[in-house]
Amino acid sequence: MLKDFADIAPKAVLAAALLWGGSHYLLIGPDVAARIARADYLPACEQNYQAMVARAADARTRAVLQPQTHIEQDMAAAQLDALRSSPFMQQLGVFGGSGDILGLGQMSDMAMSQLHAQKQMARDAYDATVAKIKAQTATDLAQSGTICGCVADAAIEESRTEWAIFSGTLGLIRPAPVRDFDDQMMQVFEAGSCGNGGQP
Repeated sequence: MLKDFADIAPKAVLAAALLWGGSHYLLIGPDVAARIARADYLPACEQNYQAMVARAADARTRAVLQPQTHIEQDMAAAQLDALRSSPFMQQLGVFGGSGDILGLGQMSDMAMSQLHAQKQMARDAYDATVAKIKAQTATDLAQSGTICGCVADAAIEESRTEWAIFSGTLGLIRPAPVRDFDDQMMQVFEAGSCGNGGQP
């Protein structure tokens, strides 16, 4: 009877070990990892990602060229307008029988209108570029939870064996990828495996 028990015991121990290891590898380890990631790593990941997106948006906004100001043109336009409305020119218009001496008023209006149109186009282009950056930033910020969740899932998948060891030993053995899980997540993020390409 003892001989039969000795033959059965190793098989039972082996089967139990396989069942224990397999369940931790397939189910328990990833579940423990997901719970720990949600509690300890995802909030920091989302904050870091949002800060990075905001910094990148600020840098892109600063890189957009401001509409150029042409001080000489503005001064010339102001002088022309002052000349047109001066009492001397008004008096010349009265003597000439027309309010517009030699078409000066019409030319002045055209030049001012063209200058104003150029300024408005430059301002509109600048505003459109800044608005596009803001819209992209808002989209990126809204995706912080999705990106960090994807990064955590991918990092868990890459360290599945280590998480199985951690959960299978009831936390007594803590392999490096489990201990430094934030580094593991950073490597996944920088690899661009979650659609971020390493950039926000």
